[in-house]
Amino acid sequence: MSIQLWTHNILFLVGGIINIGWFFFVLYFSRKNLTVSAVTCMLMALSVATFQISHVMRILAPTADLSRQIFMFNLANIPIMIFITHWFLALIDKSRERKFILFFIYLSGALLFITYILFPETF
Repeated sequence: MSIQLWTHNILFLVGGIINIGWFFFVLYFSRKNLTVSAVTCMLMALSVATFQISHVMRILAPTADLSRQIFMFNLANIPIMIFITHWFLALIDKSRERKFILFFIYLSGALLFITYILFPETF
């Protein structure tokens, strides 16, 4: 394995660990007053960590079939976008005003997620 691939894998794993740490950091400091922005931040961090760790696992998979199966964890990209949008709207205090838009974002994300689970070849 080349030095670039080692560097890539190590940095992605470190990023995944940092995002898991970020989840627990936000959870710890907002445990008494859990807000929408804290919850969406934590869910976003877990989604990003899922993507980062599965990305390295996919590269290191011994067979192409296993790599393709691990690739399905890239579905974490869907909730990443949903939670980033919701988190941003919560931070600027617009999530209540935009709840109709958030509903459609969550609905479309759920429909995409279900479609790709049921028909993985389309992903």
